[in-house]
Amino acid sequence: MLVAAYAATAVAVGPAPEARQDVPRRGLLYEIRTGASTVYLFGTLHVGKPELYPLSRQTNLALAASERLYLEVSLTDATSVNVDTAAAAMYGDGISLGQKLPAALMEKVSARLARYQFPQELALKMKPWMLGQTLLLLEAKRRGYDPELANEFYLMDYARAAHKEILGLETLSEQFAIFDRMSQAQQQAFLEADARRDRGQQLRRPPEGDGRRLGECGCAGSRSRAPVRKDAGFGLRQHSAAAFDR
Repeated sequence: MLVAAYAATAVAVGPAPEARQDVPRRGLLYEIRTGASTVYLFGTLHVGKPELYPLSRQTNLALAASERLYLEVSLTDATSVNVDTAAAAMYGDGISLGQKLPAALMEKVSARLARYQFPQELALKMKPWMLGQTLLLLEAKRRGYDPELANEFYLMDYARAAHKEILGLETLSEQFAIFDRMSQAQQQAFLEADARRDRGQQLRRPPEGDGRRLGECGCAGSRSRAPVRKDAGFGLRQHSAAAFDR
């Protein structure tokens, strides 16, 4: 089987091509063998560019050889994804993000939304952590990266075409619950870090503390490096434990 793990949602990019010797290496692929079983672990990105495809020869061979594909979260049921998002990441009737945020932070958020031409009415329905994630995605799009070209969709399209089983290590509700358990102060800090980010500042940073062993990462297309937000390791440890238990 092939397990796709997020490193960092759809237009079909088509099935993976025949493995070719001249395809450059794109992404990190690990092979784990236990007795007669083989598992391939591939690090994916939530955004992409056309030039990031096709994936490497080794990755395409691993995918072709796998009986099933495990994603961190299965995205095959669009209706379920929308329902889970509305239930966990959006405020209910009568509640607005503007009621939760200090005026100074709301001003920063409004300026960032105007920069991206994102509807403020929709943004005000989001919880702080969800809007923070949305701002990250909007900045990635501004820099030329497309969520519809995420690795997950490439892998799913191949698996569907090859009639392979597609499963998720977690549900979207389980992942959203991790962020929802953050206090209001933590959620506001998460949002503020994204709302005040300068255009030239990197999107992703290498984890501190327990996350340091994951290695260093810079924003897409950037070689600069800096410490990550202190809340980054929280979600990683929480959902990794649940996923590995399965």
